[in-house]
Amino acid sequence: MSNIDYTPGPLLTAAQTTPTALWNDSSDLDELRQSISFGGVGATCNPVIAYTVIKSNIDVWRPRIKAIADANPTWGEAAIGWQAVKDLSVEAAELLKPIFDEHNGRNGRLSVQTDPRFHRDAKALADQAEEFHHLAENIVVKIPATKTGIEAIEDATYRGVSINVTVSFSVPQAVRAAEAIERGLDRRAAEGHDISQMGPVVTIMVGRLDDWLKSVVARDSMFIDPSALEWAGVACAKKAYQIFQERGFRSRVLSAAFRNVLQWSELVGGDLVVSPPFKWQEIINASDYQVVDRINEPVRKEYLDELMRIEDFRKAYDVDGMTEEEFEQFGPTRKTLRQFLAADADLDQLVTDILIPAPDLPFPLGEPPCFVLPSSAPVGSARCTPRPSRRTRRPNSSPSATPSEPPPRTSPRVSAPRPTRTRTHCSPTRTSTPSSSARRPQRTPRRCSARPAPARPCSSRSRSPRTSRRPAPSRPS
Repeated sequence: MSNIDYTPGPLLTAAQTTPTALWNDSSDLDELRQSISFGGVGATCNPVIAYTVIKSNIDVWRPRIKAIADANPTWGEAAIGWQAVKDLSVEAAELLKPIFDEHNGRNGRLSVQTDPRFHRDAKALADQAEEFHHLAENIVVKIPATKTGIEAIEDATYRGVSINVTVSFSVPQAVRAAEAIERGLDRRAAEGHDISQMGPVVTIMVGRLDDWLKSVVARDSMFIDPSALEWAGVACAKKAYQIFQERGFRSRVLSAAFRNVLQWSELVGGDLVVSPPFKWQEIINASDYQVVDRINEPVRKEYLDELMRIEDFRKAYDVDGMTEEEFEQFGPTRKTLRQFLAADADLDQLVTDILIPAPDLPFPLGEPPCFVLPSSAPVGSARCTPRPSRRTRRPNSSPSATPSEPPPRTSPRVSAPRPTRTRTHCSPTRTSTPSSSARRPQRTPRRCSARPAPARPCSSRSRSPRTSRRPAPSRPS
């Protein structure tokens, strides 16, 4: 990869001097190119990231999604949205292909996640994993670390699919998933198939574990040193890495879902993958941090003692803390599955908004809120003029006007000034001369002065000024 214009910094130093691999936590092409210049050699993605990438680049993806729909007139929103995700993944994988060739399949991979709506069907997960595997040579497929997912992980590995285990937050999930990968690799090798270029990884979503434990502490009103809560995910990743090394697992630990720089710096030096979001890469690489091998440095005992007070941390840290049946009921697993399912629904809705725009919107989704001037406009004229807002749009201008013509011009509407509403304030004892701007006939025995009433919200009812006091109620005789 001699043609890469590298960006010096701590990330590049770690990538060049340690076995720790940097992957970008997004398939956004611009971010991925910059991550490669930081020393990045792979990328991950999930439904939330894919939806965000497509929505943030809607000017690019709107016509592409319409083209997918036109080419497949019987497809529903889900199929169209997932085709867009597959297209996005293939383009990112192509960017990483030279790295894949250089590393013989160990790196240079682009992660594509299986549809979270299949989370209860092991065969559907394995079938889709095999489909994604054939999208490009350097695809690695994400399957969740649930009981159903672990069954699919072994099956897909046996079929030759490189797996990135996801929705994984704990040591027991990571170890059980790695064991499933080993079984799949052994079965495949026993039948004479080549496994030399397979590159499985097992993710621990370190930041999401931290997030969950913080919410548990708040929910249970626990008095905990808040500094300890920043180390939970790091502690689990370090322990899982030790077990992987001791047991000789052929998959690598992958640290993802970053919330702080410790989730990179404390894992540097290990033969593993770190996958920080691009914004964290920018922060780290712009810093003056000196790269130090910290993977074998244990988490401080006082932090572990604090964390051990939390039951869910004990479940996540102990290699036998949960059974496979309990994985799906673990708090962060449920929370993340729900978020991924919601992102799938959001992508479906985005496709709907593109194909069937709401008729009451001022302009279709993805179109700029402006009118393009005709080609006959004088040289130097602005090519785009702001579209009037709903509140200021003239009656004869319409959002559905042909964009190739400017909106018709009309004479400005002049409205007569509204009279100032006044309220009469009277005093039975004070006497004064009325102002010259609002003179009224004098009344006896009272004198009243008119002054503008304070501004009030518009109302269809008009309020009459009070001209006299309410008569006192008569007493019974």
